Amino acid sequence: DSTNESKLCPLSLDDYLLGVSDLTGELMRFAITAISRRGGRRKAREVSDFVRGCKAGERQCLSYM
Repeated sequence: DSTNESKLCPLSLDDYLLGVSDLTGELMRFAITAISRRGGRRKAREVSDFVRGCKAGERQCLSYM
């Protein structure tokens, strides 16, 4: 039942956005560390692109608040 599934982990919008912000910060830290390793530039680019997508979605969400 989809109604019950949505109540398994109730989060406020604020908590969700703060979690996304924290996650993207940690991913950027990972990307910076990865640059020093073999293949790290490619991995850093992938992470950076992902984080940019998250931030774009976050800005879109904030425009509705």
